[in-house]
Amino acid sequence: MSKILINRLGKLLLIILPLYHFTTLPLLYSQEREYKVFLNNGNTFYGVLIDQNNDNYIFRVKGGELNFYQSEIKDLIPTGRTVNPRNRKTPVLKSQKKEAPRNIGNFDELIVYFAKKNNLEPALIKAVIKAESDFDQYCVSTKGAKGLMQLMPNTAAGLGVFDIYSPHQNIEGGTRYLAEQLRNFGDIKLALAAYNAGPEAVKKYNGLPPFRETKNYITAVLTYWQYFANHPISLPKPLFIYIDEKGNIFLSDLAKGPGYRKLQ
Repeated sequence: MSKILINRLGKLLLIILPLYHFTTLPLLYSQEREYKVFLNNGNTFYGVLIDQNNDNYIFRVKGGELNFYQSEIKDLIPTGRTVNPRNRKTPVLKSQKKEAPRNIGNFDELIVYFAKKNNLEPALIKAVIKAESDFDQYCVSTKGAKGLMQLMPNTAAGLGVFDIYSPHQNIEGGTRYLAEQLRNFGDIKLALAAYNAGPEAVKKYNGLPPFRETKNYITAVLTYWQYFANHPISLPKPLFIYIDEKGNIFLSDLAKGPGYRKLQ
């Protein structure tokens, strides 16, 4: 190889190497890391850590995001897998409606009423809502599930839920659907798996489906359930209920008329 060719190759490398360095280095450092997360309640899941601020950790998992306080996390172990960051998607909103401020206490009265009606713990229903929509009544998943308890349109119609974004109808239908799965499978983990992946998936695998999304979902709900059980709903005043002739339910902290009765 001639000296002229060697000199030319050397000059070319001097040009290429800096370009390679400055184009690849940001990609390496912009990648997000996957962790195996061990929770204090004994549950584990795999997720990509996408945000950490103060005492709050947000993980991306298949099907959505999970949010935990540092006090709920026992350990984080990197799996060695990295992924390129994605833009976090904002929920799709119905154009004619405005998104209400999310407050975990906004729907407590409805949660208590429908949980008791279906013989379920209010903390469990609140945990499902937290895992499903993070209390966003207009939340829409990439698969088309909608509302607080993320009902699929066909499932909602079968449950008599015709305004899927109504907190009243959505919580009523979702709670009834979860209670139905619990009766059918007799186990809370199987019931949650059926709620997430569908009852046919539980029947097909004769147990928990081997889907990471479903496993992470069950872990999240059980963790949130434990948290809300330790921070129970406390309604400030007695709650009164009125059901009109069309079956519409009205809840109030005042007995507004003879048709209102105290909710036990």
